[in-house]
Amino acid sequence: MCDSKPGLLCTRCQSCRYCSKECQAADWSSHRLLCKKYAERSSPPSESHRLAIEFPQEKRNPRLIWVLCEKKFDDGPRERAFVSAFLGKDNPNSGHRLVRRNPRRDRDLINTIEVVFRDTFLIDGSKPNRSLYNAVGSTSHDWRGPSVVLRKKGLSRDPNFYADISLADYRHVLDYFATYGDDNVSVLEQGINPPTRSYNAVLGVKVTCFGEQKLHSAKPFVQVLVPVTHVERNNLYPEGEISPISRLVGLPIRAWKFTTKGEWQNRADWEFNMHPDSNLTASKLFMEPEICSPGWGWAPMCWQTGIGNVLLLRADDTDLLVEDAELLCRFCEWKLQPLFEDALGGGRTHRSKQEVVDFITMDNMGKFRTELATRLKNDGA
Repeated sequence: MCDSKPGLLCTRCQSCRYCSKECQAADWSSHRLLCKKYAERSSPPSESHRLAIEFPQEKRNPRLIWVLCEKKFDDGPRERAFVSAFLGKDNPNSGHRLVRRNPRRDRDLINTIEVVFRDTFLIDGSKPNRSLYNAVGSTSHDWRGPSVVLRKKGLSRDPNFYADISLADYRHVLDYFATYGDDNVSVLEQGINPPTRSYNAVLGVKVTCFGEQKLHSAKPFVQVLVPVTHVERNNLYPEGEISPISRLVGLPIRAWKFTTKGEWQNRADWEFNMHPDSNLTASKLFMEPEICSPGWGWAPMCWQTGIGNVLLLRADDTDLLVEDAELLCRFCEWKLQPLFEDALGGGRTHRSKQEVVDFITMDNMGKFRTELATRLKNDGA
């Protein structure tokens, strides 16, 4: 609860530490829902099963479950968790969030927490998650449908293997649900030239998702003001990571997913083919340029679905202007993606992976600026 050391183990579950009775009491209303169950948990059905936490949609409390995690070797050794059965009998598409930091406790995690849910829970008729709200209390996001939470070993971009979850992880999970959607960024008015900032904030750019553009007529790129304290502590959102392409062009950009509390999230009359939280522009920032990677040319799954709006900040914590963010994003989307497709065999031109990687330079991105200006002008006309 407060990161004091050393902490004493809970005497019943022996899975969570507290420095004092006060901290234990502060956590008890949530911890008690699983403490006894954790202490009395059964043995796994097989060596391939991992302990996870399920938040059922219509049950009062969360519960512990065993999830089958089978090894696969097609893209190198890794494990696949079979959670679809817990998300509904209609075999829904699943959304995934990888959590590596607890912003509420200002703490980096030791292992990655994976949150799995129905990808369209805001528009598919799912009901509010009763067990989640009973465990978390208040939250700014509308969490609906069942959810499953697992532990992945380590803190890499997408760890390959799973491990049994603990009740210390459970605390971080609850904090994630409680703080998801707390944006703490303010949108600057259009037409500010040059943009202004206060002494205690830094300029960033919000890349808006499909739903916000269609239903709120939002511009694709919006200048925002972000408090410096959030930047310094790196606690805006757990998913923040540097775009690998931005690093190659010499303008490292850190990206965070965040949600906007707009009506577009839960509209019964949604009539577009693309999901409202789709953000193809932001996802292209995370196409993998490492030639030896089995995922070369593709963004990882966490940057392909369930994205929503995305906040971009310079990794050196200086101001990022809309024109620079738009140049980088469109360079990835309109210039690099076709090259990646060529090298993967899906384009019209044959080219090697090395040719594509060699093209990812600041100089070539600068040359693209004129092409971008012409295209935007023609689109506007």
